[in-house]
Amino acid sequence: MLIAMPNWPPFSPTEYATDMPDELLELLPLLHGSCIIVQSAVYDHALLAYMKSSSEFNLKIRESYLAAVINQVEISLTKSLVLSLASLFDSAPATVNIRRALNVAVRDQWLPILEPRHSLRSEDVSRKRDRLIRMQRRIKRAPLKGAIERVTDFRNKGVAHVDKDQGLDFKIPTYGDTTLTLAAAANIVVSLLSYLTFRRAGIRALHTQANQQAELLGRAIQPLTS
Repeated sequence: MLIAMPNWPPFSPTEYATDMPDELLELLPLLHGSCIIVQSAVYDHALLAYMKSSSEFNLKIRESYLAAVINQVEISLTKSLVLSLASLFDSAPATVNIRRALNVAVRDQWLPILEPRHSLRSEDVSRKRDRLIRMQRRIKRAPLKGAIERVTDFRNKGVAHVDKDQGLDFKIPTYGDTTLTLAAAANIVVSLLSYLTFRRAGIRALHTQANQQAELLGRAIQPLTS
């Protein structure tokens, strides 16, 4: 059974607007890259969630000869997920840095430019901006701030040692940390897209498809244990 890909990313680099201020235009390639990273993270997270939550999968796999292989798959998925999430919040030059994109997008100076465009679509630009400002504040507060810090710190110090007990000076992010960070990143990217490009990203369809693909993979692996 093949599942059709949802419309994601919702726009391509050749579809950028040309009549927006340069500072906003500079954000669009970053948002395009963010879409691709979010897509990868959603699939990694869905597979990890299935492996951790499916009692049937765990019952058959954990006691089979595939247990060691599945453990390595989980390690690889964890590394990939951490790298993706950390890259979204990375503040280094030439990175996606959705935190910076968020800070630029919510400036008051863009409202006179964006408001007429939203009005043409009967959309409330102030409501969208308020949502972005709430996200901007949320990433500075617990528990999200701590989750992001643990994910990025682990990427910087320990992702190469996720399968070892090295006693290094970092905390391994919990599954809850990665879930919280991914949800925040996806919400920020989707909201920025709506605010700056007036496009609605199919994040729910992407999430549904990722869960379906994870379940299909689990069903394909289970017969190997019998």
